[in-house]
Amino acid sequence: MMKAVIMAGGEGLRLRPFTYVVPKPLLPVGDISPIEYSVRYLKSIGFKEILISTNYLKEKFQICMEYVNKYDIDIRLIEEQVKLGTAGSLDLMRSRLDEPFALLNGDLLAQPRYDDMLSILRGCDADIVIGIKKYTTQVPYGVIQFNESNELCSIVEKPTMTHWISAGIYVLHPRVLNNVESQTYLDMPALIEKTKRDGKVLTFDIGDKWLDIGKVEDYENADRVLRSWEIVG
Repeated sequence: MMKAVIMAGGEGLRLRPFTYVVPKPLLPVGDISPIEYSVRYLKSIGFKEILISTNYLKEKFQICMEYVNKYDIDIRLIEEQVKLGTAGSLDLMRSRLDEPFALLNGDLLAQPRYDDMLSILRGCDADIVIGIKKYTTQVPYGVIQFNESNELCSIVEKPTMTHWISAGIYVLHPRVLNNVESQTYLDMPALIEKTKRDGKVLTFDIGDKWLDIGKVEDYENADRVLRSWEIVG
């Protein structure tokens, strides 16, 4: 698996006003942007080509062409003429995706083990392997549990809840592209549902080195988190 697709066409609405002039994948986190971080990481683990799908403020992504020489990797910008969603633009690059490939959101800082995901895809003859991770939240209130007669059973004060979430990181077999229609809006959840009907979709725990800068508080903490990764290694 030597090719990766980075989806970078979103408007980053939750990060406004930051994203009025800079698209979310290009926002600085310390001395690097999420998209450059992904390019650097993908190169370090052996990827040879990266396709970047753009739409919102697409002219800003010309800076990514500087990474070609900086990291010695082939980069191609794929421009959506209309919004195609987090999966629809795969139609624009299907001729280049003839082997299993990685797909990731452009606003992530992460270090997934793509080689292990690929091994699972091939070993299980799967169509998609979804990168997942544990996400813990605390309910800021007392949670009431009651029975069918409305009698109180218990009160759990500010419980912590853990769920498995989609990390915006995938490995796909090229046959999945049969479920992508030409010039049609399609998000990844819809593509996954289409694929699951007749194919096989598996999951893979990507671990703790993952950060989505989609919310202001996450973006403000991103540099500190990223530096802690470098210290730990």
